[in-house]
Amino acid sequence: MRTRVATLIVLALAFALPASAQRSDAPADPLASAKSIRCTFPNYAAVKWNGTVGEVLGGAQDLSFQLDSFDFRRNRAQLVGTTTTLVTLLVTPMGLSAIEQTLAGNLTVTTVFSGTASGEGRTYLAVHSRHLAKDMDLPARASQAYGTCELQ
Repeated sequence: MRTRVATLIVLALAFALPASAQRSDAPADPLASAKSIRCTFPNYAAVKWNGTVGEVLGGAQDLSFQLDSFDFRRNRAQLVGTTTTLVTLLVTPMGLSAIEQTLAGNLTVTTVFSGTASGEGRTYLAVHSRHLAKDMDLPARASQAYGTCELQ
């Protein structure tokens, strides 16, 4: 009986600890301690609404910005493009996400994927998604951009 109880306690603790605490020998993810990241998104896909049916359009674009002033204790950073805005950081085993919410309620999410590093381990695959609400006579708009982010 005591063996069963001890086994259950050990199993409960193993599942209760965060994955990072369970794998102390795992190498640290460079994204979790980044100082600055430069992102470039040369391709996009967007939706054009025809009533309630969406038509997917895509093409090339020139979109780039910098993520810097990281504060991992407060989960904040700055997104610097044509303007500078404060974003919320979310670090997960999947990667590093920067989330912007505008005053109007629009969202943009940029995710830099861990484990996709190339170019001396400094360049990562990334996606930038925009979720924009109805604006005047325009219907809701959504798009995704595809590219890379490089640790600076």
